[in-house]
This record gives sequence, structure tokens and C-alpha cells, in this order.
Amino acid sequence: MKILFTLILVIFCINIHALEREKISYGIYADYGINILNVDFGSLPGIPNCCNNFDKGNGYAFSLGGVGYYNFKNYVPKLKGGLRLTYYQSSNDFSIKEGETFSVDNQPYEGEFEHLLTTKIQYLNIYPVLEYNIYDKLNLNLGLDFRIPINSNYNQSEIISDPIDRGVFPDTRTNIRNEKDGEIPNLNPLASFISIGVNYELPLNNKRSLIAKPEIGFDYALNSNVDGITFYENRIKIGVEVLFNFIREPIVPPIPPMMNLPIPVFKKVVKPLEVKEPNLEFNFTSIDDNGDEEELLEIKFNERNNFTLKPMLTYVFFLEDSYKIRKEYRDLTPKEVSTFDIDSVKHLPTMDIYYNMMNVVAKRLTQRPQATITLIGCNSDENLELNDKKLSMNRAIAVRDYFINTWKIDSARITIETRNLPRLPSNVNHNDGIVENRRVEIHSSDWEIVKPIIDQEFFQEFEFPTLKISINDLNNTKNLKWNLKAKFEGNILYNGSGQDFIGTEFEIKLDKFDYFIIGYEELEFQIDFEDSKGNKFSRSGSLPFTIVDDKEDEFTYIEVAKYNLILFEFDKSRLTDANQKIVDIINSRIHPNSTGVAYAYTDRTGTEEHNLELSDRRAKSIINFIKIKDIDTEGKGESFLLYDNYFPEGRFYCRTTEIIVTTEITR
Repeated sequence: MKILFTLILVIFCINIHALEREKISYGIYADYGINILNVDFGSLPGIPNCCNNFDKGNGYAFSLGGVGYYNFKNYVPKLKGGLRLTYYQSSNDFSIKEGETFSVDNQPYEGEFEHLLTTKIQYLNIYPVLEYNIYDKLNLNLGLDFRIPINSNYNQSEIISDPIDRGVFPDTRTNIRNEKDGEIPNLNPLASFISIGVNYELPLNNKRSLIAKPEIGFDYALNSNVDGITFYENRIKIGVEVLFNFIREPIVPPIPPMMNLPIPVFKKVVKPLEVKEPNLEFNFTSIDDNGDEEELLEIKFNERNNFTLKPMLTYVFFLEDSYKIRKEYRDLTPKEVSTFDIDSVKHLPTMDIYYNMMNVVAKRLTQRPQATITLIGCNSDENLELNDKKLSMNRAIAVRDYFINTWKIDSARITIETRNLPRLPSNVNHNDGIVENRRVEIHSSDWEIVKPIIDQEFFQEFEFPTLKISINDLNNTKNLKWNLKAKFEGNILYNGSGQDFIGTEFEIKLDKFDYFIIGYEELEFQIDFEDSKGNKFSRSGSLPFTIVDDKEDEFTYIEVAKYNLILFEFDKSRLTDANQKIVDIINSRIHPNSTGVAYAYTDRTGTEEHNLELSDRRAKSIINFIKIKDIDTEGKGESFLLYDNYFPEGRFYCRTTEIIVTTEITR
């Protein structure tokens, strides 16, 4: 069997080399798995055993061998066919206990003895497999697994387990009987399995010629290991393939000298024999966003700053007749408290920042040891919560205890007040408003404790043109199949093909690629031909282009700032004190050439017509306080809900006016 296995492996490797090398990969494979046994037998065929029935057991298996794949990319781009040839070994242990009456010290004794059976089978494993790429480097494989046994053995015995020190069998006069071992009889000559798994490709070098593929999978047995009994061996496994891929080394054309007009340089890659070849003429132009064409390909960029002010809603909301802090609020461990940083949450979405609100307030209290806060516990003052100030007190205590126990804030810095309805209640005639009044408000005379969070990000903004490429055949060559590829940094920007080449024109939008740097770059081209006689030849070349500042002698800096106002009074459009402080921040950052727009939103409460009118009033009231010469306003009402209105915090954050200020500064 070992000779046969070696012969099959050699033939397999020879066949791999006979295929197109770029489409094949081969290497080694190994796995280890836990056996999930489905058994129901009393003994192996022809092997005496007084066991009533083995119905469970445990075991493991491993395999090691070779693997090869062929890529069907010309037919099904994401599909590969492969074959694994491995040495496979499986070991299993079975045991079952049985009660029996023994004589111990001339007295009857209810004891027990144990039936033991171990099996070990070695196989030649042949596994044809299909592998399909699901996403990126993640693959699914499926195949039939055939195992041919090459060796096996078993070992069985019965041993007295209680009493373990004095009990003996009458026939053997020891505590062991029915000991047997040898080859497993009636072994199935071909064990069959359905195997499924997923793997992920990990490159081991820069060329990706060597990759590792960790894998998890499952083998499902189609027949029993031993004929005549139920002995099915399913398996959960982990494994790895290490594969070698043939990589065709690309022919890198020389970089042409930079001129006012980029002149692509083309050279012959494969010279056909006695074939009329096309005489190609390439023309390049770039098209900007206005549709204007230029012969010089340039990509311009500006420096950009996104400034976002995210307001803090310092209300903690509770469920009806409850003072337990809801699970949505982020509860930190002592270790997380020691490493918590406000900068770690400022990039999060608004609602995620809100659920960290108590941690932000607590962190600021640790940074400003003289600051104090006031917790105002409230209730909805209806039904179960009618005039229940004790509930309001318990809600405030729950918030206070989080600050004291988790953040170690001195209790002397925290004042508690209780009310029924809040000072500025939500609509008590609507269920949404009733729910919103079940809250604890966090107030502080120190603005630094409750001020908004600022998220600022600097990046480069590119103006990407569209590249228009025209290719003409001056020789008017007939009956040519063609395939044209354009690449940048190894990424395919364009891949087109057709019959009877007489020229082609196509456009490439470069905005899919975000790794440009200032300076010179180049696009690579290759066009492959095949005539009616099967002769093949190619042309390749490159197009240089530049990435430049938007201004030659000036530095242009663009800032887009977004501010949100919240905590408007119910059905009111006037500014609260907290919103007035935000307006002061906006005015401090405005430049003479700033432009702006104000959008106002509402939640779902109220009629659509009323909410649209209310949002319009809020948007227009804001511009009276913002020092921008030209600012547009638009009330959107509830036509677009910014956040989920199921929870009260989502509705509060929907009652917002969003001011976007754009400033272009040339230095």
C-alpha cells in the first residue's frame, strides 16, 4: 500500500507540471480532528465480548500528505479543482460499565465491571475537492473523501472497577478477563465521507507565490467503518495547507522621460512568426468633472479638515416603574476605567457616544477635581409612577452609585434632587413624551463637564479625472481576437476583450484607488492578440502621470465643520443656554469667506405638517445668531429620522438643528 501511495503521488505531481503552470498550485496538507462517533454494537464481528452494547465513545484522527489545485479561471473565475493524497490515522476508545454481584469476604457485594475497547485504523486518504472563493481571501471547499484501509488493530478487555482492590473474576482469578487484540475483522474496504470546510489565504511572501491556508471543516460518514455493525465516524477538524503558486514575472517597461505631454512607450513582449501584426496608435486624454478634456493627465488635491461638534445629551432614561440602569448604557470594568480615554469614543457614531455619556462625564470629573454635578431624578407622574418621588430618588441614587463605585468619584461632589415631572417635561399627552419623562438629568455649573465632544480629522481630498484611452490599428489587421488590461500598482483598472479588433475606446475613473502620493506615477497597459491560426502576440507599455497640489504657489486648506444643537424645549424654537454656548463656538470659528447651511429635524411625535413647520422655525431662528453673511436654511421635519425613535434618546437626538459651515482658506 505504501508503494501504491507513493506512485499515485508521483503521477499526481507529474500531471501538475504538465498543466499550464500559472493555473496550478501544490504543496502539503495536514489536519487534526475530534471524532464524533455514531455507534451501536456489542462486539466486533467474530470477536466474543459479553458487552450488551457500545453506544458512545471518543477519539481523534490526523492526516498528512500532499495537495494540488487547478484554477478554472478561464471558465469559472472563482472556482478551483483539487486533490489531496494523505496518510490518515484514526483512534477511538469505547467503554461501558455493567453491574454485577460479587462475593467479597464471603458476603454478596453489588459491584460493577467495565467493558473497554480501543481501535486504531490507518488509511490511504484520497480527497477530490472543489474550492470556491466566497469573498476576498475566504474560500469554501466541498468534496468526497475516500479512505482505503492499510492497517488496523483493536484491543479489548473487561476489568472490575468496583471493588477495585479485591474483586476477581472466577474464570481468570484476576480482575481482568476477555483480553483480546489483533486486526479489526470485516473492515470496510472503502470508507466514504462528504467533507466541507472553509479556509483563509495568508500570503507568506511578497510575491504571493507561497501561501498558507488555515482551514476548519467537518467530515460526514456515508458508511460504517466495519461491515455488519453501526460504526460511523464523523469528525470536526482544523487543518492547514501550505501551497506554492507559479507566478509569471511581469515585464517592466522603462519609464519614459516626463514631457509636457505624456508619451506612452510600447514594446513587443512576444514576437509572432510570419504573422501580420497591427500597428497600434494610442491616444490619451483626461476628462474633468465639467466634461472638459485635457491632454496632460494630472490629479489635484487639497488639504481638508472635517470638524464635527457632537452635543452631549446628559439624560439617563429608565423603563417604567424601574430604577435599574438599562443595559444599553456602557458599564465599564475597573480595568476599562483606568484606560478609558474620551478620544477613544469621539470617532464613534452619535448614539454610541451617548451610551458612553456617564463615562465621559465621570472622566471629566476626574480631570477637574473641583467640579461638581447635580443629579435630578424624575418620573412620568402617571399610572405606576404617579407622585412617586421615592422612585425618582432611587433612579438618581443608581446613577450616583455608578459614579462612586465604578469611577471612585467622591460622593461629596454629587448632589441629588428629586421631582415628579422634569422642569421641562416632554408631551405628557403622548406615550413618547411619557416615556421621556422617566429620567435622571445630569447638570453641572462647570461647562467643561457637559460640553459637546469635538471630533476632528485631517486628510487629503483628491480631484480625480476620468482617463479616456483610444487605440487604433493603422494596419487595419483583420480577424484578431483581443484582450486589453490596464493596471495601477498591480490592481486591474480595466479588463476588456472582443473579436475582430479594429480599435477600441474606453474610460477609467481613478477614484477607486486611495493610495496615491504626490509625485510621478504610471499606468501599465497590455493588449494580447490571437489570429485565426492560433498565433499569439502582445503589446505592452506605460503612461506616466503626476499628482500635484491644487495651487502651484498657494496652499489651499478646506474646513468642513458640522455642529448640532439639541435640547430644544418642547414645541419651542428658541435657543436654550446650552445651545447658545454651541452658537458661540460656531461664531468663534467663522471666517469672512465661510458659507453655511442649516437643516432642522424633528422626531416622530406630532403630525407631519406640524413637525415640518416647527423644524422650519428652528432653522430660521438659528441664523439670527450665526455670523455668516450667506446661510441657507431648510426644515425637514420628520421626513428623515436621523436616529431610531424606539428609545427616548433617539427621539431627543432627532430634535436637532444641524449647521454645516464650509471655509476655504488660502495661505
